[in-house]
Amino acid sequence: MKCPRCEYDNTSDSVYCSRCGTQLIKRPPAPSVTQTATFLASPRELTVGGTFAGRYQVTEELGKGGMGRVYKAYDTEIREHVALKVLNPEIAADEAVVERFRNELKLARRVSHRNVCRMFDLGRVDDTAYISMEYVSGEDLKTLLRRIGHLPARKAVAFAEQVAEGLGEAHRLGVVHRDLKPQNIMIDREGSARIMDFGIARALKTKGITDPGMIIGTPDYMAPEQFEGKDADQRTDIYALGAILYEMLTSGPPFEGETPLIVAMKHKTERPRDPRETNPQVPEALSRLILRCLEKDREKRFQSAEEVLADLRGIGRQLPSTGVTSGGVTKTLRFGLKRPLRLGLIAAGILVLAAAGYLFFGRRGNDTSPPGGPAVSPSAYTSSIAVLPFEDLSQLKDQEAFSSGITDDLITKLSSIGQLKVISRQSVMRFKSADKDIREIGKELGVENILEGSIQREKDNFRVNVKLTRANDGANLWGETFDRKAESIFSVQDEISRAVVNALRIELVAGQDYMLVKRYTQDPDAYNLYLQGRFEWDKRTETGLKRSIELYQEAIAKDP
Repeated sequence: MKCPRCEYDNTSDSVYCSRCGTQLIKRPPAPSVTQTATFLASPRELTVGGTFAGRYQVTEELGKGGMGRVYKAYDTEIREHVALKVLNPEIAADEAVVERFRNELKLARRVSHRNVCRMFDLGRVDDTAYISMEYVSGEDLKTLLRRIGHLPARKAVAFAEQVAEGLGEAHRLGVVHRDLKPQNIMIDREGSARIMDFGIARALKTKGITDPGMIIGTPDYMAPEQFEGKDADQRTDIYALGAILYEMLTSGPPFEGETPLIVAMKHKTERPRDPRETNPQVPEALSRLILRCLEKDREKRFQSAEEVLADLRGIGRQLPSTGVTSGGVTKTLRFGLKRPLRLGLIAAGILVLAAAGYLFFGRRGNDTSPPGGPAVSPSAYTSSIAVLPFEDLSQLKDQEAFSSGITDDLITKLSSIGQLKVISRQSVMRFKSADKDIREIGKELGVENILEGSIQREKDNFRVNVKLTRANDGANLWGETFDRKAESIFSVQDEISRAVVNALRIELVAGQDYMLVKRYTQDPDAYNLYLQGRFEWDKRTETGLKRSIELYQEAIAKDP
C-alpha cells in the first residue's frame, strides 16, 4: 500500500507507513448503489494557476496527507488567501470517512482562539469535496525543528504555552484533537504557534462516529491509551504536548524505533529518558513537567491544559532573557515590532534624520571593527573568517543587489556565533573584484578562513557557488553549488551558514543554531525589494537614499 505522504510502498496489511509513520487508509471496496452519488466520481485535480469553485484562484499546493491535498488559494469573495483541503478520491466514496470529514468543520468551528486555525466552509463542486480554512503563512514546527535542531528552552516554553492556550479553549468546548504533532502546529510570521487540522478531532460528548477500537493518531506522539483503542480525552492531547515539548528541546521524540509497532510498544511499556540527559541546558523544572505529561497512567498526568499552562508560565518567568545585540540594534526591537521588514524602514528613517550630514558629507572610511554583539575576548575565539563580497556572474550583471545582500546576510548570521571572529562588511568590501591571492587577503585581514562565492540568475533560477578556503595555505575546506528556484533562496543561506560552522568544527551552544537560520521574511519578492533598498542605501547619495526608502516601502507592502 502506497503512503499518501511519502509515497513509500508498504505491505498490504500495514496500518502505518513504515518510513514516515503516517496512518494508512485502505482503499474502499467498489461503491454500491446506496452510497452518496456526490462522492462517486473521482474529483478533478486542482490546477495551480486555475480557478476552483468559481471563487478560489489556486496559487500553490501546500502539501498532502492521509485525508487529502492542501492548496493555497485567493478567495475572490472575501478577498484574502485561504487554504483549501480537498478529500482524496480513493477515500471520498467511503461514507464513514466522509462523515469524519464533515465533522471536522462542525467541531472545529466551535473553537475560536488566536492559537487555533479557523475553519470557514465545507463545499462541493464537480463531485469534489473540500474545506476552506484560514491560511497561515509560515512553516510547521516539524519543518522548523528539522531545519535548526532543538530550540532554546525559552522559545520552546513560549511555543508550548501558546499550544496549551489553544488546547485549553478546545477542551473547554469538549473537543479533543487526538492527532496533535509538530506537523499540525504552524509557526506564523509573527512567531506565534497555531494548532492546525482538527480533522480527526471528536467532541467528548459525541458518540457513534468513531468505530470501536479504531486507532487515530501519529505513533511518535500517541498516548498509550490510543494504542489500546480506548476513548481519548483532554489528557491524551496533554501527552502529545509533552512529546512535542520533548522534541523541541532534544531534536527527537521521546521514543523512536524502526517500525510504528516498536514505537507503540515503547510508549506503552518504557519510561522516557530525562530530556536533560540529551540536553543538559533543559531546566530541571521543565524536565519534570515534560515527564509528568508523558505518564503512562493518564490519572498521573496534568488533568487539564490550564494546569500545564500555569506551570509553563511559572517556568518561563524563571528563564533568562535571550536578548542579544546585533549592529547596535537590540533584539528587543526585532520581537516588539513583529514585522522584521518594518525594522529596515524604521532604521533607514532614523539614520536619514540623525546622520544625513554624515552620510552625504562626512567621512566614508572603513570601519574595521567587527559587527555588533557583546564584546568577546580574542582568546575566546576558536576560529576566524572573512566573507568576501559575492560576485555577480549573471549575463546581464543585474544581480549586484542580491550578491551584496547575501554577503551581508551571511556575515550577520555567522556573527551570531560568539566563538567565531567574523570580519565586518566594511573591511571586506575593499576586496570586491580584487585580483588578490586568498593567502594575501587572509594575511591582511588577520583571519584563518575565507568564504567566497558567486551568483548567477536566469529568470527564476539561481545558481550559487560557494567555497571555503583555509587562508594560510589555500586549502579547500568545503565547496558546493546550489541550483535553486528563487523562492528557495532562504534555505541556501541557511545551508551555507550551517556548512561553514560544521566545516570549521565549531560546537554550537543553545540558541546559536536558531540564530543561524533565523528569517526576517518568508516572501522572496519582499526580500528582493529589501535587498535592492539596502543596495541603494549603501550608495550614500541623496538619490540612492530616497530610492532605498521607496523600495523599503514596497517591501513592507508585499509583506505588511
